[in-house]
Amino acid sequence: MVDGKCSKHYPKKFSNQTTIDEDGFVSYRRRNNPSNTVIINRVEIDNRWIVPYNRDLLVLFNAHINVEKCASPKSTKYMYKYTYKGIDMATIVIENNADNPQNNGEHMYRHVDEIKQYLDCRYVSAIEACWRIYEFELQKQYPSVERLQYHLPNEQFVVFNEDDHLYDVVNRNGVQDTMLTKWFEANKKYPVARTLTYVQFPTAWVWKRDKKQWEMRKKGKCIEITDSFGLWERHWRVMTDDLQYRLRRELRDNSVHISDENLKEWGLHEIECILNRNGKTLGDFPPMPLPSSRSFGIITNRLIREELDYDSVAEEQSFRSYFNGLNNDQLRVFNAIIQAYERKCGGLFFVNGSGGTGKTYLWKTIIAKFRSQNKVVLSVASSGIAALLLPGGRTAHSRFKIPFELVETSHCPINLNTDLAHLIQEASLIIWDEAPMMHRYGFEALIDSTYPQLGSMYSDAAYLKERAILAPKNSDVDVINSMMLSMIPGEVRQFCSADTLCPGETSVCEQHMNPPELLHSIKMSGIPDHYLELKKGAPIILLRNLNQSLGLCNGTRLTVLKMGDKVLEARVITGSHIGEEVLIPRIVLTTTESQTFVPFKRRQFPVKLAFAMTINKSQGQTLNKVDCTYQIPYSLMANCMWHCHV
Repeated sequence: MVDGKCSKHYPKKFSNQTTIDEDGFVSYRRRNNPSNTVIINRVEIDNRWIVPYNRDLLVLFNAHINVEKCASPKSTKYMYKYTYKGIDMATIVIENNADNPQNNGEHMYRHVDEIKQYLDCRYVSAIEACWRIYEFELQKQYPSVERLQYHLPNEQFVVFNEDDHLYDVVNRNGVQDTMLTKWFEANKKYPVARTLTYVQFPTAWVWKRDKKQWEMRKKGKCIEITDSFGLWERHWRVMTDDLQYRLRRELRDNSVHISDENLKEWGLHEIECILNRNGKTLGDFPPMPLPSSRSFGIITNRLIREELDYDSVAEEQSFRSYFNGLNNDQLRVFNAIIQAYERKCGGLFFVNGSGGTGKTYLWKTIIAKFRSQNKVVLSVASSGIAALLLPGGRTAHSRFKIPFELVETSHCPINLNTDLAHLIQEASLIIWDEAPMMHRYGFEALIDSTYPQLGSMYSDAAYLKERAILAPKNSDVDVINSMMLSMIPGEVRQFCSADTLCPGETSVCEQHMNPPELLHSIKMSGIPDHYLELKKGAPIILLRNLNQSLGLCNGTRLTVLKMGDKVLEARVITGSHIGEEVLIPRIVLTTTESQTFVPFKRRQFPVKLAFAMTINKSQGQTLNKVDCTYQIPYSLMANCMWHCHV
């Protein structure tokens, strides 16, 4: 596990066939077979969790064997280390205790033979023995190291055997010659030697042990200057081979692909950085091309990469399908927007229409048109559930960093030269769905930042997806949800929140005046209640954006599958991820002074029952069956109903 994720990218994705990408990495076939699963440690395991294996090898060797295509140098290194690591081995010896009474009080000393212990414990396999017999290289030291000798005058180190005669040792030829004395002699003879210190000397001179003298290094080859541009054109792919792997490792996504053009730009940028550290630039080596800062910014900008990571061919097919279904009004709006972009004159377009008139269909057509041309399109909405209806949609708050609490002086904290700033600059089109639902301060902050200055059917997801009871107040919604929960079978499970005052924002007196019981009784919009009652199969709605890429945003409706103390398992029933099973953890939600008399934190599942919901919460939802309960004049209710598609 690395940062809470599997380093081997498990669980894998389901796939109907085995595919091999251009780099040799294999994606094996993994069928989606819900009936063929096992439960291990209360976790359901399907084909996504299974490592590649060979049944015949497992039966033959009766051992764990993982079979994969060797597409990485790591595989070869692993095989080498695994082969030469040897076997596990332990040696034990049974001896008398030194303080044994049978020794008649005599203290026994145990002789320790370290050499024998080493030989007894040293195991040399047949492969290693053969390798050593042929004197093959076992290890290599890089860079090479030369140990220099230091000694005082006439105190050279002399090595001799114990049976050598002292006279012969002293008068041995060259006994007085050492690295240090010969270095002094080299300084006397060669002026170039005097430019190097003793430590620097081995970089230009070689110590010959048989001759006991320093010799100047010789160049065995003459390397001519090559054509820089020709070298780049011939070998740019090899020089940039690791860049795509590096990007995949950083993003932890093996599906990331970089085009050849962007790979070249990235490679040129890396070479430019190396040359700059040495006071050079690619401009000093004509006709080498210079890197484009814009292209490299797109490669390294995670946000831009996400917006460009669409299949242009698939987007082109989607566009043609959508375009053929446009009516005259939609076609007129489409042509006006496309012409404004092609003429590079810009424009601000406001599209108004009732629910079900095809506004979202028009947005999908325009988005597919731009993305088929590899253009950046930012599709945002005022609410999370409305953002799910747009391909690649995000909430305006998350995309443009719009503050949740808006005042007249609010601004979007988008700094210069950040990934988000460059993303907005690269955007060819911004689509803002349900824009009138945003606070007017939200638009002003964005502009100032960008331009400074049931019965038997309760378990049927389709049944729950297309219907809801709408009420104007949360108090009415809570009463209806509690009543509906009691009407479906199953055991009710109650989850209580943990409420604490925000440290540092409340005084000691306030803490005594606001006990936990008082905090438990507080109910407000957007914050789950202290007491949360759920049943298996009950519909719920998210109150917070958890992971928009998985469809888990504020307003997403789900059905409860399993209930744990810390995690809920649920199935998505709305949006673009219908049918996917997700985990919802307990999270900490913090109130503000504008919401309550004292800010506090509540740790609870960010969900509530969704048999009924407020009219405001239903915005962006597509419902076939709607019942309304209200205690306000019908005229006001009719004015609110346009948020929901009926």
